[in-house]
This record gives sequence, structure tokens and C-alpha cells, in this order.
Amino acid sequence: EPGGFLLPGFVDGHAHISFAQKVLNGIDLSDAKDLEECHERICRFKSCHPKCRFVYGQGFSTDNFGENGDLKGVLDEVFPDTPALLESDGCHSLWVNEAFINQKLSEDDSCLSADGVFKDRNGDLMGYFCEAAAYEIQKLMPEADVDDYKRAILDFQDRVLPRGIQMIHEPLCYNSPEEIKKIVTAYRELDNEEKLLLTVKVTVKCKPGDDYDRLLDYVAEERANPGNHFAVQGIKLFMDGVVEERTALLKDDYADKEGYKGEPIWKQDELNNLILRTRLKRVPIHVHTMGDGASEMIISALEYAAERSGIRGLRDTLTHLLVLDDDQCRRIAALGITACINTYWHFHEHSYYASRDLPYLGKERAEAEYRVKSLLDKGVVLSQGSDWPVSVPNSLEGVEIGVTRRKPGSHSSLWSFV
Repeated sequence: EPGGFLLPGFVDGHAHISFAQKVLNGIDLSDAKDLEECHERICRFKSCHPKCRFVYGQGFSTDNFGENGDLKGVLDEVFPDTPALLESDGCHSLWVNEAFINQKLSEDDSCLSADGVFKDRNGDLMGYFCEAAAYEIQKLMPEADVDDYKRAILDFQDRVLPRGIQMIHEPLCYNSPEEIKKIVTAYRELDNEEKLLLTVKVTVKCKPGDDYDRLLDYVAEERANPGNHFAVQGIKLFMDGVVEERTALLKDDYADKEGYKGEPIWKQDELNNLILRTRLKRVPIHVHTMGDGASEMIISALEYAAERSGIRGLRDTLTHLLVLDDDQCRRIAALGITACINTYWHFHEHSYYASRDLPYLGKERAEAEYRVKSLLDKGVVLSQGSDWPVSVPNSLEGVEIGVTRRKPGSHSSLWSFV
């Protein structure tokens, strides 16, 4: 219309749309400052959903409510008989209540053998889990069906289209093979029904020990049959976890934990062989990597595969990239890898920088994190992702933070590019 504001269509390179089936209908704990505020929000949810058979919430800060936060106590008080699960703002840790432990873990306690199980001095479960254990716990949540996912996708779509976002990549990274097939079916049905207005590309999680050939054959078959607005694009890998749980893999020790660099998820030989297989089947990869130790592993694997296969140009992507060195930036450029950066996090905001990055990484690494200009100077192609539900998709706000390194509305001094 005359006098209107014309924008290009934006692309969100990393958002977990299918999470909407639980996030948009659960307890929102984002920005909750203390247990009292968490208690109020949890009670408000109960008053609105008195007959719910399972409780889900998301968004608590691990700074305030990490392993010593005792959200289990709040859940036990409000929901003594109903299983409840609260996921952190970074989606790498969670709290469950006693009812969840008694009812869900009695059915399947295999998750207790995974890394990331926290116990008290008496050896009893605290109700707090992170990383591998948290991912296994997620599988005990009530299953969604195809219609649940279709409603969630449409709900998410209604929220982002007015912000000018036209295309999204979704990494399907916390789902069982059965759930992945439901999500893919939901997208395909919406696409066939001409209800999917967003263009959506998904990648499918691959973890150590999976049947790699079977997974790659599935992805290759799906890639060969794209829809009008939907396609399976490749596989998603986790190289490490996150700094706040000290599960990001670093090349040098954590500043506050001498002799500890984090634990690798993959063995280098196994990773090399997997990446070589992806080259031979022409399947691109989308990789979560936070620490420079993790980035070193995947860059080395991609170099190994490129040398032996001669295949390049599959539009592989590394995302997050919290800690990198200058040589790694050069090698990323040489391989033609896209860097999907999360500019929504690129400022000195207390809950991440002062209380997590600075003490865990040390001053030198913390001040040089998110090396956007270094990547640009080396010629790396950049994309942007919100990592929703970690951050709310708003491309213009993401661009603003990427340029100014300041929280929108803040008048603090610029954080100089590195």
C-alpha cells in the first residue's frame, strides 16, 4: 500500500519449529528471576489446566535454576501427583518432579545410564538432568501425533510470517526416528494441503552408534522428493554441548576447572568415516559446535572427507561457533562451509556473559567469542538463526544486535568486532 514499508523475505537458518507443539502450550519460565516467580507461573498454569495429565514448561535460566536451583521442590508442591518436566532456556538441561521419577522412570530408567544425571549426597536423584540424559528423558514425554505437529507448525507460522520470515531451516535434533517420521509427514501433509506458507528445510539428527547407511539412505530418498514448500535437506550432528553446562568441547582447559576441556561426543575416526559417507551420498550436514575443540573435530573431518572424495560444495553449515581461532576461520572458508551465526546472543548480557562465559572461558576467550568479522574477513558465507525457542525469531532485531553488539534499546558502549 502507498506509504507502507517494503521488506525482503527473511530466512531463519536454525529454529526448532516442531517444539511448538509443547512450548506454545506449556509453562513459560523465560525471564523468571527467582523461585517465587517460577512458583507463581506454575500455579497460574495449574489453575488454567486443572485436569492436565502431563506438565511441560520451558525457559528457566540455568544461572538461577541450574543444578542448585531446586525447581523440583516447586513442582512437587504444585503437582504432587502429575508428572512434570521443565526445560532450560538453552534446551540442554531440565528439571522433573517426584511424580515424573516415580511414574515415568519406573517404566523406563535406561536414561539413568547416560551422562548428565545429577544425584544428591545420598545418591538419590535430584531431578536435574543435562545433555545426553536430558535427551533420553525427553523420550518419556507423551507422544504427539501428526495432527499435533500440524497444529503446532501452523501456530508457529502465524507468529513469524508477520515478521517477514519466509523460509526456515529446522534441525530435528531431539526426536526419535518415529517422531521424525511424524514431523516429516505433518510437513508434507500441510504442503499438499497448500497450508504451509513458509518454506521449510529440515535436517535429521545423527548420533554416534546410529545405523549410518540406513539414515543416509532415508535422507537421500527424502531429498529426491521435495515438495512445493518442504524438503528434507541433510543430517544434523552435535559436536558438543553448551558452555553453561561445561559440556562445550574446548581446545584448552575451562578457566575454572583445570585439566578439563569438556567431553567429546564423537571419536575422530568414526566422525571422519561418517562425513566421508555423507560426501559419497551427496548429503549435506548441519553441525552444532560451540567450543573450538568441537570445531576442530568437525573441520578436520570435513578436510579428511574432501581430500579422499574430491567432493565439495554440499552447502554444509556450522552453527553457534562460540569459540573459534583465526586458523579455524580460514579453514572454514577454504571448505566453503556456511556459518549460521546466532546474533541474538552476541552482546554482553549478564545472564550469559558475566555469569557463564567470563568465568568458564576466562577473559581472553570470552572477549573474543563470536568471531563474526574474522569469518567475514576470511570470506565465509554467513546466515542467521534464532535457535527458537532459545530466542524469539525477529530477523531485524538479530541484524541490529549483529551490527551493534548491544541489546536492543541499550545505550551501553559497543562491543568491538573480533
